[in-house]
Amino acid sequence: MLNGMRRDEALAILKAHRDEVKTRFGVQSLYLFGSTARDQADDVSDVDILVEFAPEACSGLFELYDLKIHLETLLGREVDVLTPDGLRWWMREDILKEAVYAA
Repeated sequence: MLNGMRRDEALAILKAHRDEVKTRFGVQSLYLFGSTARDQADDVSDVDILVEFAPEACSGLFELYDLKIHLETLLGREVDVLTPDGLRWWMREDILKEAVYAA
């Protein structure tokens, strides 16, 4: 039985906090991927998020970590945050195909 976060629930939370996340962290866009995006998350699933930072944003390791912690607080789940540059070649195409625009 799947008891993880549903896709529509995650999208609603991210959209409700879109302006705050964009302003505070310099985020251009967020996408869900993985089990939550496929609506297959179970009670131990994390939420996978692909983030694109605005070109003028400072988007180093510390900023990425701060964003991760903030998203975990909002979603109430463990979150994995990746950037397009951080996608491995062997998973890039699959992630980009299933990515769902969130904010």
